[in-house]
Amino acid sequence: MTWSENPPVVVLLARQFNPSVLSQVWLSRNGILDAEGTVKANSIFAENLVQAVTDDFVLAVLPDQLQFVPTVEPASQQKLIEDKLGALVNKLPHIPYRAVGLNFNWHLIVDQEDVPAFTRKLFAGRDDGLYERFRDSNARFGAYFSKDFAAFRMKVDIKPTSVDVDGEQEDRIQFGFNFHSAFQQESDAVAEVLNRFGQWNSVREETMQTLKAAGFGQ
Repeated sequence: MTWSENPPVVVLLARQFNPSVLSQVWLSRNGILDAEGTVKANSIFAENLVQAVTDDFVLAVLPDQLQFVPTVEPASQQKLIEDKLGALVNKLPHIPYRAVGLNFNWHLIVDQEDVPAFTRKLFAGRDDGLYERFRDSNARFGAYFSKDFAAFRMKVDIKPTSVDVDGEQEDRIQFGFNFHSAFQQESDAVAEVLNRFGQWNSVREETMQTLKAAGFGQ
């Protein structure tokens, strides 16, 4: 039994982004891209969509949200987010930012035939009521947890999933973590956004401690 971490995602919601402003030249001039503005071939710069793909991150911008995927090692992620995404937010202070979401996703890898039995043991400790309808040996189970954590609402969604691995479907158990923080209308949205970015390491540590508590962490 092993587990793998998928790339995390920062989601920044706003009432209105203007993707057309975030050209390759603008991103380079403002320090989000490197001095040469280097991006990979699958990058897109269009009126209603920006997707800047680099060696260190993927930045995607739609009219109502921005997504930032750091692809560096975990120890470097918070600094990258603060340096790149923080710079973008500071350069666009007029945008009405609404909320920040920090998202982490792990897959627990078990033998495919063990997934039903494994999830039953974790989440179905009874066989009456609703569970009586799922006594089949192929039944699978999951769970949802939620609590306040720092400035966020922490939500954990655990469920079986199937992923493509070298052309074959592999059953896994997905642990999806979402840390959501919405801003009050009268707040300084830029300061709130930057504050949330600064909590990245502590939020990630909370996900690690949760996995350890479940018996799956390193």
